[in-house]
Amino acid sequence: MKKSFTILLVVFSLFFSLSQVLAAQNCPPPGQGIISICNPLGSESFEDLINNLINWVFNIALVVVPLMLIFAAFKFVTSEGKPEAVQQATDLIWWAVIGFVIILLAKGLVTLLKNILGVTTI
Repeated sequence: MKKSFTILLVVFSLFFSLSQVLAAQNCPPPGQGIISICNPLGSESFEDLINNLINWVFNIALVVVPLMLIFAAFKFVTSEGKPEAVQQATDLIWWAVIGFVIILLAKGLVTLLKNILGVTTI
């Protein structure tokens, strides 16, 4: 069960990362004798890079957190009243919620720092 969840997590993360890289490939086709190297990150500044990274992690979390909650609920239901299995399931729920809150705070922290520092460029 643990292996299949890990494989599913890797497949989802590869799908999201490849889709974002392919979406960033908006360079013009090479012309006559012109060599161009496309920016695979799609970022023009360090700020854009950080925003893209946080958005990527947020998108992964939107997929992983519900899966973790479903998996924890399944463990909770199939624990058959064993205290250690119930504790393991509740810990899994708590860690999934705490992780998602941390990711939400990271997304809000960027906006807060922009406002405090007075950054106006987007």
